Amino acid sequence: DFSRAKAETRRIELAAGVSVEMNTLTGIALGPESGAGAFELLTGEAVVTIDRPEAPLSIFAQDGETTASQARLALRCLDGQVRVSCLEGEARVRSAGRAAALPARHSVTYDQGRLQAPTAIDPDAEAAWRRGLLVFRDQRLGDVIEEINRYRTGRIVIADPRLRNRRVNGAFHTDRIDQVIDQMRLAYGVHATRLPGDVVLVA
Repeated sequence: DFSRAKAETRRIELAAGVSVEMNTLTGIALGPESGAGAFELLTGEAVVTIDRPEAPLSIFAQDGETTASQARLALRCLDGQVRVSCLEGEARVRSAGRAAALPARHSVTYDQGRLQAPTAIDPDAEAAWRRGLLVFRDQRLGDVIEEINRYRTGRIVIADPRLRNRRVNGAFHTDRIDQVIDQMRLAYGVHATRLPGDVVLVA
């Protein structure tokens, strides 16, 4: 019902007391049979603000369901894995026949057949894309590049597989996303070759 292309974001009001901020490459499908404002996150990520103390909202993703009545949640659904982060308030997550209470400043991750225990998060970093930032803390360079490729035209391709496991800390502006190429040059001494189609080969 709603979708965003690469580098596009959008804020929508789904129902009274339910607003959704959609990030790049995100799609959602409405689920009115599950109540006003209910929806399924098909892919991508979104921040959902819920203020309905008398009518909890249901959000579906993969084989799981998240419910909350007063909360701000960040949800991410990519490559068959779902991450639900509670920025404010509280929620409940069900998947694979299990359920987990999700307090503020915690997240849970689930995929087919597994629901992990809640872990603490930094709310400011969790949904930094709303401020035009991507924040990475001790993450694999390969994972960082995959995330950055969701925001830029073309692709950055790591030609040397040894670079993929290098650890990255940093913050990048989504409107100046190619700064990561300059940082790789400085931090790792890599060479970057620009190819047609806005493809950048690093080795």
